[in-house]
Amino acid sequence: MKPFHILFGDKKQIEYKGKQINKYYELLNPGQYTIQFTFKEINSMINQAIVLYLLEFSGDFYIDGKKQIIPQKRFPGFSFWFGTSPSEFEVCIKLDKGKVLICNGSDLTGTKQFCRSMHMGCAIYIEKLRENKYRFNCNDHEIDDDFDDLIYEMEIVKFIPQ
Repeated sequence: MKPFHILFGDKKQIEYKGKQINKYYELLNPGQYTIQFTFKEINSMINQAIVLYLLEFSGDFYIDGKKQIIPQKRFPGFSFWFGTSPSEFEVCIKLDKGKVLICNGSDLTGTKQFCRSMHMGCAIYIEKLRENKYRFNCNDHEIDDDFDDLIYEMEIVKFIPQ
């Protein structure tokens, strides 16, 4: 099979075997978001993470109520590693401008220092469980299509538009 990053090309979503497959989920609307994440399952020997990228971001970012310093790098963001991060955690985002991309990542080195995402086999099948609650069935960088390397849920508990 072709790697998903080739199948995606410049698109963020494709149809694959009758399902809509995503490169990422994005928050675009300015406002205040309260989001609950829950790790559900992992089926990989490789470290897996929930990743939030803050692109052209202006605003504030809180993890479990603690304000974070936004990393100053090419792709600023935060990685929440399965087995290291709590199984449930909350982020609050005050998005003034820019966007937040939510995806999965994996680390071949075993150090949780290098996060590969949106590359090679990375792709997500997103199930809508109910209004504002989703299950992310993630495929990591390996070239396969099992969508079970990392499974997590995300619920947008509160959104206050700006």
